[in-house]
Amino acid sequence: MIQQHTSSVLVVDEEEIRGIITERDLVEHVIGNAKSYTDHAETIMTLDPITISRFD
Repeated sequence: MIQQHTSSVLVVDEEEIRGIITERDLVEHVIGNAKSYTDHAETIMTLDPITISRFD
């Protein structure tokens, strides 16, 4: 995230958005709860984020 200058990443499975990991998620779940940075994304990401289409 630092190298790409972004504050969030989408978690995608088979072209479907499954979640999003934000800087806040990292602070709350990894730093705040002493989770390992090697834990699975599912343990820290926000599940099924609401999305909008630029075409709607």
